[in-house]
Amino acid sequence: MTEHSSEHPTQNGTERWLWLTPEIRPELSTGALVYSFGLAHAIAQSEGVSMHIVGIGTAAPDAPAGADVTYEPVAAELRGGVRSVASTLPNLAYATHVDSFVGRVRERLTQPWDVVVVDGLQMAWASDVVRAAFQGPVVFVAHNHEASLRRGVACEGGWRNPKTPVLWLDAVKAARAERRCVRTADLVTTITSEDHERFRCEHPEADFVEILPGWKPPTADADSTGTVDHRPALLDRPRRIGMLGSYDWHVKQENLRRFLAAADGLLADADIELVIGGAGPDEFRRELEPGLRATRFVGWVDDPAAFLATCRMAVIAEPLGGGFKLKSLDYVFNGVPIACLAGNAVGLGLTPGESVLEAPDLEALGRLVVRHIDDESLESVARRAETGSAREFSWAVRAAYLRDALGLRTP
Repeated sequence: MTEHSSEHPTQNGTERWLWLTPEIRPELSTGALVYSFGLAHAIAQSEGVSMHIVGIGTAAPDAPAGADVTYEPVAAELRGGVRSVASTLPNLAYATHVDSFVGRVRERLTQPWDVVVVDGLQMAWASDVVRAAFQGPVVFVAHNHEASLRRGVACEGGWRNPKTPVLWLDAVKAARAERRCVRTADLVTTITSEDHERFRCEHPEADFVEILPGWKPPTADADSTGTVDHRPALLDRPRRIGMLGSYDWHVKQENLRRFLAAADGLLADADIELVIGGAGPDEFRRELEPGLRATRFVGWVDDPAAFLATCRMAVIAEPLGGGFKLKSLDYVFNGVPIACLAGNAVGLGLTPGESVLEAPDLEALGRLVVRHIDDESLESVARRAETGSAREFSWAVRAAYLRDALGLRTP
């Protein structure tokens, strides 16, 4: 990529970044938040870089050690409901297009910055605002190739589903907004090679860089690879499998609903417990619980390592929606073998049958868990995954890669 220079000179030798994100929360409870703040914090830990993050919220996470980062939560409510149908924005971007937030973004853009980041399709409306006010390099962080993802979700609904026309309309608006974000950015980051190729085919004239997620050991007793040496052996643990996730989005809810319909009975008959950790609406949990035999919901998990230390296996079961599954890194680096649908371990570089267990459909995935829950080979599956991935997922490396792509680091 050609090197860019801001209309504002770097202040006192410090490279100043403005990161426009949908939400600022103390708990990084979704994959999007984990990715966004992981990358932003890693950039802020780079020598000579200052990061300012603006998003909707009332409280911020703790800044990591060595990070020159400030948060600016804007007290506002995300918008939703049927009114989004009448908007030209897709529902993701409509939710954050709140007057007080838009006004704060415009205000911040009057200050000098070296780089401005538009974080995901939820911030699609900001692309034109940024481009009109800022002449330096603009980065669009693409969490997914939303056009294809939302087309897929709409197709899955079937024409008898009353929501399908709305989903198709939103898919059209998402594709249009995404094209606009790409065209107004100087650099677009993608998370997976699959999304990278989709974007390149649609926008051969644009500049892209693939930025895989990173992972950071959350405990002081983890070594540089994230390995904790006092974990209990897998077969010494209860006959339990774990799932971590966020279930606010209707697509994630439908994925879980389908998996439980296919697998809960199989697991119960085999005396296997499924424990689900993660935030989600109470009404969604209440909808599912009466018909479940093997499954238990535990809500938000503060310590994924402690949660996973009681599980023999972890499951990823997401037939809808693509992209990198951030929770997979928690599984890998906490030494828990993964059983998943084919394609759900994209980006991890794992080998089916050796470092990950894969099944072609949800019922087969349930049977796969039953077949392997007492298998001594689980330890070797987990070890191969952890060893092969240990040095591949560094946030510091990802931050350096992005700055290199912008021409901001001296080789």
